[in-house]
Amino acid sequence: YNSEKYIMDCAESILKQTHTNFEWIIVDDGSTDNTASLLETLTKQDKRIKVFNQKNQGAATARNTGLEQRTGEFFAFVDADDMIHPLFLELSLKAINKDQADFISFNYREVADNCSYKQLSNTHQLLNNYTFYKNSWAHYMSASKSAELTIWNKLYRTAVFKNLRFNTEIRLAEDLLFGWHVRVLSKTLVHLHNELYYYRSSETSISRKGITKELLTCMNIYFNQVYNEIALNKSLTPLEQTFVQDSLNNHIFKTYYKEAKSKNLSKELDNLAKEDLQKLQKSGVFTPSSLPLKRRIRTWLR
Repeated sequence: YNSEKYIMDCAESILKQTHTNFEWIIVDDGSTDNTASLLETLTKQDKRIKVFNQKNQGAATARNTGLEQRTGEFFAFVDADDMIHPLFLELSLKAINKDQADFISFNYREVADNCSYKQLSNTHQLLNNYTFYKNSWAHYMSASKSAELTIWNKLYRTAVFKNLRFNTEIRLAEDLLFGWHVRVLSKTLVHLHNELYYYRSSETSISRKGITKELLTCMNIYFNQVYNEIALNKSLTPLEQTFVQDSLNNHIFKTYYKEAKSKNLSKELDNLAKEDLQKLQKSGVFTPSSLPLKRRIRTWLR
């Protein structure tokens, strides 16, 4: 959406993949800038590119459109303002197929907002080693920064996740719930120790917009759904259930205590945050008693 500033850098990184047998599905979520014109140019240059236009409905709906249109054995997400390493597909496919994993994650590098593809150094040393996890995604998530719930530093096997979709009620941070469902559906996974994704720290990113009413609403939906759909899932082992609940507690703490406190919220937003917290605690979604002592003390002082 409105990605005229970044889309050509993103395109260059994708079209320079060493593995060339792929389709690139682009969903234009009702852009009002010059994005559509740039996409038209791209489709004339390369037949592997398919563009789908829709009215602005948010990232979750746009991603679902892409999932409906995919035809490949594997799929990945690349945000329009980000870029990927030339060996992104080649190395990922080799690793995921070697052990028939359900999905693979890999390291990423954060780059500045004004970084172009030509400025990137794709010559950094690539490692041949990776870590294979079987029936132990909780260990995997504890072990690696790249095990975050982000969706873009990963390659997924379509057959395993063919029915998985994004919740369209969540218009901000929509990838988090999707990430949890990926973990629950996965039996085997691989982490490749290479930086294959370039995440742009954009001036328009949600993390820079701070706490808003819409964000609080979306996060409240997310927290409740993770609790009801993931934490209470009877197929999880005790270790996995504990990990999910601890992750929920820490994320809620970060949102309502750390972030909200540092943003000097308006009285309206502060009251809304307090109401949300009370509801999350009453329903059992948030259990501050299991937080580390320093964080428990901060919850008492809220």
